[in-house]
Amino acid sequence: MIMDYAWLIPCLPILCFVIVGLLGWKMREGGGFVAILGAAAACVLSILVAYEFISGDYTSYTYDMKWLIIGNFEINFGVYIDGLTCIMMLFSSFISTMIFVYSIGYMDDQGAKKTRYYGEISLFLTGMLGLIVSSNFLQMFIFWEIMGLCSYLLIGFWSYDHPEAKEKSSAAKKAFLVTRAGDVCLMGGLFIMLYLFKSLDYVNIFDMSAIQSVAASEPILLTLAGLLVFGGVIGKSAQFPLHDWLPDAMAGPTTVSALIHAATMVKAGVYLTARAMPLYVFNAEYGQNVLLFIGFIGGFTAIFAASMALNNFNIKKVLAYSTLSQLGYMILALSTRLPRRCLPHAEPRVLQGSPVPLFRIGHPLYRYGGHASHGRTAQEDSGHRLDDALWMYLHRRSPDLQRILVQGYGPRGSHECRIERRDILRRALRTRNRHSVHDSILHVPYVVHDIHRRTRRECKALSP
Repeated sequence: MIMDYAWLIPCLPILCFVIVGLLGWKMREGGGFVAILGAAAACVLSILVAYEFISGDYTSYTYDMKWLIIGNFEINFGVYIDGLTCIMMLFSSFISTMIFVYSIGYMDDQGAKKTRYYGEISLFLTGMLGLIVSSNFLQMFIFWEIMGLCSYLLIGFWSYDHPEAKEKSSAAKKAFLVTRAGDVCLMGGLFIMLYLFKSLDYVNIFDMSAIQSVAASEPILLTLAGLLVFGGVIGKSAQFPLHDWLPDAMAGPTTVSALIHAATMVKAGVYLTARAMPLYVFNAEYGQNVLLFIGFIGGFTAIFAASMALNNFNIKKVLAYSTLSQLGYMILALSTRLPRRCLPHAEPRVLQGSPVPLFRIGHPLYRYGGHASHGRTAQEDSGHRLDDALWMYLHRRSPDLQRILVQGYGPRGSHECRIERRDILRRALRTRNRHSVHDSILHVPYVVHDIHRRTRRECKALSP
């Protein structure tokens, strides 16, 4: 079985990290081709694993080995494959491979710094892929923190020997510290889950009878654990109020911004929300209230970040706020799922029938296209301002990026923002009767979306 080798998916990039770190200075392009080879191999293996899972009669696949035994607690280290895992590892590995290839040309003038860059992005990819295939929350948390370390190193890549070194160093520190606030919440949630379930394995925690039993005996603690886990999501996926680090994180190379926005880092929070959904769905006492809170955070972030983009003339920050807004839509969509569609054990295709998979698939391609277009049209020291001359240049050389910035949707042929966002809002409105919230509050996002569509049509008519 190919799935028996799924553990190699995060191991291939980390092997490249070691090779590039030790021997990259002797290699062509600072070891860039080794990094590409590792990412491509991980992508191919992900495709094979996903194909075997989809073509087989699997609900989920788990392979564990004992790692730590502390008192009565046993911590395992292994692999967990289901429909959600397949979606995430396919597109994280594929988009990362494209970004690695693009980096060969983009980072060509960086000299000896290229070795450090390719080593760090290989470790970054290891963090994301390891998080996706993890079989328990502790293993997931370790790779979660690896991504946090790599984000600090890559955002501050130009902290030395650069005219804006102080500014870029501050952006890296800000990203690291703000996301640590969310990580502390996540760690607290893991301690509570270990106390309640005596395990952190997905198989044990996501068992319906186990959650219902804990919900009956300790409803407050289970609810607190779910809220703290979502606190980690707020930090990592830059949701309100811990959203301010992501626009400043654009201080790194454009390829790093594309990697953070399209393939890794901020998508980890969306993945964790989907993965932890049984904790909310099977908590009969307070679970629906937690989902309502998650929906409000996602919906408010979607509107708030989009409004901030309207008042910004920095291309990279416009892309960052666009990412924030669409992450908010993803979180909002996840909060509206029906129980049978949220559970890996009850529904083999985890989010079947939901707008989330299409949105999750289209979004990284959209992000990668936007950042790659920006890298093609603007230099890192140009200030990234949308003045008239640059705007005309964008119109002539990169119409796709102009469409992203003005008309509000993805590269040519993408219907991501025109269809799935509307579906997400409609589903949120259809679930309003489950909660004691006045209907007019939940209609606000739909009204704002309608205004957005009308404004987009006017901008399209006025654009040259």
